[in-house]
Parts: sequence; C-alpha cells; structure tokens
Amino acid sequence: MAASWSWSPITPTPSPIQVSPTLERGNYSRSESVLLKALEVDPGYTEAHYVLGFVYTVGPFPDPEAAREHWQRVVDLEPGSERAQITQVHLDQMEEESAPR
Repeated sequence: MAASWSWSPITPTPSPIQVSPTLERGNYSRSESVLLKALEVDPGYTEAHYVLGFVYTVGPFPDPEAAREHWQRVVDLEPGSERAQITQVHLDQMEEESAPR
C-alpha cells in the first residue's frame, strides 16, 4: 500500500518529491490542491509554481494559461537560475505550439 500524506501548516511547503506520488497515480486535482495550499503559505515557492505548470499542462483538464502564469512566476522569482532557464524552454515551446501556422 502506498503511503499517503496531506499538507498541513506543520508541513509548510510540500516538495515535488512529496507531490510526485499523487501525480504518478494521476491524481492531478489532489496535487493541484496541495500545491495551491502551499502557495497560500508561501506565494514565492518556486517549486510549487514549477510543478503546477505541469499539472496544468498534462492533467486531464489542461489549462495552458494557468500553466503559463505559474511558469512565468518561476522565471520572475528566480531570474537567471537553472530552473528559470528550463522553465523558459517550456514557455517557449508552449508559445511555438500555440502560434498560428
């Protein structure tokens, strides 16, 4: 049986490693909920913004605008970092895919 966990104020910010099992099981709504709660506590938590970008990209109800917003927050919060550079690649790919052909 897989271990489960829940977010609480005692666990101020879940790491993507903690959220990953719910994503792997396809529980996007649970992952989204946990990450959004983490952002209520720490709006500058870049890992949560980064993972939410994927939740909104590959989840059952894609929301490209929400993905863009969260990934843009990563770039804004950590300019020049490796994570921001990788995130910018995702943003650029989304832009290319949405461009008219």
